[in-house]
Amino acid sequence: MSAIADEAALRVTAARSPKAVCIAPDGRVTVETPQWAMEGDIVGVYASDSRLDLWRLIRDDMEAHLYARPVAKRARREAA
Repeated sequence: MSAIADEAALRVTAARSPKAVCIAPDGRVTVETPQWAMEGDIVGVYASDSRLDLWRLIRDDMEAHLYARPVAKRARREAA
């Protein structure tokens, strides 16, 4: 989970606009434009220049999201 959160934080900090980190019901993790994301899949919408702080926030939010809404498989990386 930590490595996936770090990759998501890297993608969000590289973006020039807010991005939604999402976990699909099958465990696929994506970083996408918030307006195109499925509402139930959204872990959170983020915009930050601090990758370390963002990584911690995304990791904690992903854990809370998975606790509230378990997935069929463990979260995995998905190129987006």
